[in-house]
Amino acid sequence: MNTGKPNIERNLRRAAMKWKWLRLLQHTGILASVVTLLMLLLGVAMVRGWITRVIPSVVMIVLLGCATAIYLLVLVVIVLSKKLERKWLAGKVEEGQPQLLDRLNTLTFLEKLKLPATSGLLWFYPRIAKQANEVLSTTTSSPRFPKLYPLLSSGVFALILVGTIYFYHRYEPWKQLNTRKAADETRVEKPFSLPPPDANALEQKNDWGEVKITDPAHDMKVTKVDAVQLQIEAAANQQLTNTSWFTTVNGGAEESHLLPPGAEPKYAVYDPVIYVDEFHLSDWDVMTYYAKARTERGSSYASEVYFLEVQPFREDILKMPGGEGGSAYQMLSQLTDLINRQQHVIRQTHHHIQSAPPTPQMEEQDRGKLTGAEKDLSAATKHLYAEMAVTMENKPIGEVLDQLAQAEKTLEKASGSLQRNEMSVAQNDEREALRQLVETRKIYQKTISDNPEAFDDKKQDGEQSPIAEDAKDKLKEIAEFRNEAKATKDFVEQSLKKQQALSEQAKSGSKTNYPKLAQEQRDLAKSLEEFQEQHPQVFKNVTNEVAQAKEAMDKASESFDKKNAQARKLSAGAAKKLDDLNEALNEDMAGHGLANAYKLKKLLDEQIKNLEQVEKEPGNAKQDDLQKMAQQGKQATDELKTLADQKTTGEMFGPELSESLNSTNKQKLDKDLNQLGQSASATTREHLARMTKKELQQVSKAFEKSQPQVTQQAKKKDALKQNEQDPFDK
Repeated sequence: MNTGKPNIERNLRRAAMKWKWLRLLQHTGILASVVTLLMLLLGVAMVRGWITRVIPSVVMIVLLGCATAIYLLVLVVIVLSKKLERKWLAGKVEEGQPQLLDRLNTLTFLEKLKLPATSGLLWFYPRIAKQANEVLSTTTSSPRFPKLYPLLSSGVFALILVGTIYFYHRYEPWKQLNTRKAADETRVEKPFSLPPPDANALEQKNDWGEVKITDPAHDMKVTKVDAVQLQIEAAANQQLTNTSWFTTVNGGAEESHLLPPGAEPKYAVYDPVIYVDEFHLSDWDVMTYYAKARTERGSSYASEVYFLEVQPFREDILKMPGGEGGSAYQMLSQLTDLINRQQHVIRQTHHHIQSAPPTPQMEEQDRGKLTGAEKDLSAATKHLYAEMAVTMENKPIGEVLDQLAQAEKTLEKASGSLQRNEMSVAQNDEREALRQLVETRKIYQKTISDNPEAFDDKKQDGEQSPIAEDAKDKLKEIAEFRNEAKATKDFVEQSLKKQQALSEQAKSGSKTNYPKLAQEQRDLAKSLEEFQEQHPQVFKNVTNEVAQAKEAMDKASESFDKKNAQARKLSAGAAKKLDDLNEALNEDMAGHGLANAYKLKKLLDEQIKNLEQVEKEPGNAKQDDLQKMAQQGKQATDELKTLADQKTTGEMFGPELSESLNSTNKQKLDKDLNQLGQSASATTREHLARMTKKELQQVSKAFEKSQPQVTQQAKKKDALKQNEQDPFDK
């Protein structure tokens, strides 16, 4: 078209170039996506061992680069040299500038007719061209070409590029390719535990394989700057296709570390190094690691699980308030022992899953042992919670106790999963329990570091021993809570029975009886609310369950008022919520009773110290103090006997505690305490103080013997001390 109007020609050329650049962007994005994807596949081939030499990899990249450059050059030439139909371009310019009012389309139509210049039909051609040029002189056209495919191809290229960059950064295929030969040369220098399998006929028929971490082959305690050299061996009677080692920090998600293929198809040995600082481990963190290999037939073999525990230097640990013999150190040692035992259970569960027992009976027996181990750990955690709460009363350990309570519940949950043979769920629960225990220890250590003066045992020793008022107040508090808890338990059980009866009436009765049931439902909900207001301390830890029960009863009463068909279902739901409240209340009271038992144990130990003082200096003891001491000794053992005889609390202890406070022993103890309170001569006081001291010591020792075996064993050793092998390992 020769309009002689520059604005028209300029807009047509601009529209043509815009279309060409969009097409060039689209095809370039496709080309870049294909090239990047090929580079990603090349990296995967290097990591998996399909390509084992550098030169072929470089040759492939050079050829790929040349082919890409040639294709790109051809693409640019083809796209930029392509001639576009001017009528189509005019239409696109018209779409981008509606003020043209179809003038460009008319001009291109007339040009396409190729009429002679003398034709009378072209008298208006210059006028149309002039009008179109004037429109485009004030405003330019913005042609609307479809951008979906260019943008889509660019987006796909960006995603593939990000994935490729991450892969090369994460797995470092060039580094593995360059070091594979050196690794093969160094690994043969170490003695191997797994000899390459013989290719006899029997082995070819029966699948066989084994993976071992032969060095260090046991758990280790390390510092934040250590590096641990591993030796991993894998052997099978089939070709090994995938060998990896896995790490988990504090029971979190597993991280896989792929290993290159060995020089031999059925045997490989590796020497990876764990740099503690590269995993960003801090004091008290626990790393789990194991190795796993797959074969060409799909068989899978795994090594044992091992643990690296990052511990501060012992000199720093001994700087805790009270030192090695202080309560802060002892609680930390018990907590560490629980963590070590949980690691052992995780290892045994892993071993149980990897090497299935030959018979169902043996499988059930082994799983039963794991279930019992987690139950024992749950019980020991509950006892540690109670002991820590009493020993460190009025200290800032609230967050520590909350985390420890969560760990206890997760351990109980893991035990249930093992019992139900839900092994994958059980493994997750076990790792979560380990994480919570580790987190408890870290919070505990930080709390002590931030508040060292609050955990100073010397200040406590300097305080006056609670011979009189302090012990009296504690005994009164324990007795009042026991009575209040019993009344609450009876009330909730009666409310549950009434709710169940109301639910049965709703099932069997007609809707005409619903208004009466609605009133009974409201009265029941109101009585629960009033009782909670009168006894807030007992309901302190079950407020959620109380709220859910009241909400369910309110919905049931509203449904009864409306004579709704859902009334029966809602009434039964309210009974279920009350039953949940009753169970939660029983569990909370059992935990509170356990804490009270440790409070009573502490009072008994203090009374034993007081009796020792009376035994040494009988003449200095005042009559009033002796009477108070005798009275408090009887009350403390009374409360302890009550707790030992209760079903919920007694199940947390062994039979030794209950036997030490049987009727015969209790009567003799009370008699001797009464005589001590009434004794007048120094000689009699000395004799009675010695007798009652021994009797209380027997009760105290029986308390310790009735604790869970895990707790008893944890107190007999120092879990924070390194064993004799650790220095040699380092």
